[in-house]
Amino acid sequence: MLPFSIIVSTRNRPILLERLIETIILNSNALPHLVEFIVIDSSKSSESEQVVTSIGKKIPIKFIKASFSATLPEKRNTAISHLNGGADIVFFLDDDVEISLNFLENALECFENSNVVGVGGRDVNKNLKTPKRWQIFFKLTSTQQGVILSSGQNVEYVNSDEDMEVEWISGCVMSFRASLLDHIRFDENRHFDGEDVDFTFRASKFGKLVCSPSAKYQQSSPLSSIPNKNHRIRDLIAHRCLLVLNTGGKVRFWPTYISLLVLGLAMSLKGLSKRSAALSSLGLKQTFLAFASPIYLIYLFIKREFSNK
Repeated sequence: MLPFSIIVSTRNRPILLERLIETIILNSNALPHLVEFIVIDSSKSSESEQVVTSIGKKIPIKFIKASFSATLPEKRNTAISHLNGGADIVFFLDDDVEISLNFLENALECFENSNVVGVGGRDVNKNLKTPKRWQIFFKLTSTQQGVILSSGQNVEYVNSDEDMEVEWISGCVMSFRASLLDHIRFDENRHFDGEDVDFTFRASKFGKLVCSPSAKYQQSSPLSSIPNKNHRIRDLIAHRCLLVLNTGGKVRFWPTYISLLVLGLAMSLKGLSKRSAALSSLGLKQTFLAFASPIYLIYLFIKREFSNK
């Protein structure tokens, strides 16, 4: 079994953090090969640090305190800089996941293929859904799993009978060869949406990305628990525009533009049908921001050109 390190990013969720660490400890077959365990925390309180101190009696954990304003990409990059270099594989786990008993062992087995640079797992809470035809037509989803569409929409890996090669890996549970981290880092310009799609797509240029049905986990925090949905809409559109610029033609402008408009309109209509003024308002906001996205895309292009000179 390859030696590995674990990086956990957390913020204001000490109970979930404790639950995650306990599930890591239960992976007893893999723990002898754990080189380093880092928890990086941007909470205002000291509760998460107290959790690490308490559990540190069972398993050595390095605790790093980040500023409250630190974003997820910033925290991950900081943790990477603190790695001691003794591991071949690095796991990145969010604090709101729980891993299965053999998760680490099964994920590490995928790296026996020397062409594999990144591995993800299966969220047991998610099942395959039959997409609607209009959603496929406007490239809001696909019948394929683990792909990035020309609209910039990333379709999740849900399940398969065997390991599946994918184009991106969900950021809540992902692992990479440590050597990859010598070449790329997480984009700190991304504050919320798409940092995993961006990073793993760039990682795919160095080798295969694989999701394994035997590397099981579950994520406990639904998207609805995110407090600032207005902020997420802005970040979603910014993320898609960045993909148009940075994926070498994989994500294209017109499919992206149309899909964002349709998504906003669909949200507004859903709000009207459910008599939800809040949902309708969010849909209208997304439609407006999507309509104005070409201006933002031009801004990003000019900014990039000037920075390259």
